[in-house]
Amino acid sequence: MSEILLIGLIVFVLLSVGYLWMAAHDHLRRRWLRLQHGVLYDAIEQIGISALVVDRCTLQRLDALLAVEYPRYEVILTLRRARDPILFEELLDRFRLIRVEYTPSGELPVAGVVGLYRSRKRRFRRLVLLDVEPRLARNERLNAAADVATYEYLLPIPSGATLRVGAVEGLACAVDRLQGVSFDRLRSWIGLPARLEVRASVVAAGGFRRLPRLWSGRWLPGPIFSSPAARWRWIRLLGRICGIGVLAALWLADSRTWWSVAAVGVTFLWVEVVQIRLRQLARF
Repeated sequence: MSEILLIGLIVFVLLSVGYLWMAAHDHLRRRWLRLQHGVLYDAIEQIGISALVVDRCTLQRLDALLAVEYPRYEVILTLRRARDPILFEELLDRFRLIRVEYTPSGELPVAGVVGLYRSRKRRFRRLVLLDVEPRLARNERLNAAADVATYEYLLPIPSGATLRVGAVEGLACAVDRLQGVSFDRLRSWIGLPARLEVRASVVAAGGFRRLPRLWSGRWLPGPIFSSPAARWRWIRLLGRICGIGVLAALWLADSRTWWSVAAVGVTFLWVEVVQIRLRQLARF
């Protein structure tokens, strides 16, 4: 049993070092973005990203999503007017949205779209609003949003999340580094899980419902989204690991086990402290 614990501890330490390397890489990337802010857009100006928001979105959250300074970026919001008419009218008034002609592209399986709205104000041109039927599932709403997307790269936004400062620019840089390399998505598991889909791959798969899951795609070095849920996710994970360690120690009741559990706990806390500090340093 002690050999198994030792092997587990070694694996845990290796994973921790790998995680810290990813967090440090993310910090260096954001630092580079700050230094290169003046010439960044000229280098990646051909890369466009469409953020897909398919859950209920407050005005404050939508303002945060629209505050991204990257020029080739848009937010496509799907909202069920029949279920939330007050919010829908607030959006129409706040962003000066008018109904325009909606014609499906035919590339994705889309149904249940009632109307398409765009803004008359130039400063809100990056916002697209889709009125959809209440019966549509999340994947169906993602398909509807992707079908009207202007850009080639699609970023589904998790419920309640906003984008970290510099996240879109970082995604564009990651795509730019992969120019000439075939890939269907970029993925990050740090913080809230994130994935940047290539629209052509989504179309080839027949929509979001049939996309491959789990480990497919290339990896991103750092977090993309900011959300209170992301912070609580780490607290829950810490509690689970500590609970498992205590139960294992009580079950085995061996002095060497206590040292192993203590080593695992200290390693985990060390990883958490360092990565939290790196995230603080990486903020703009």
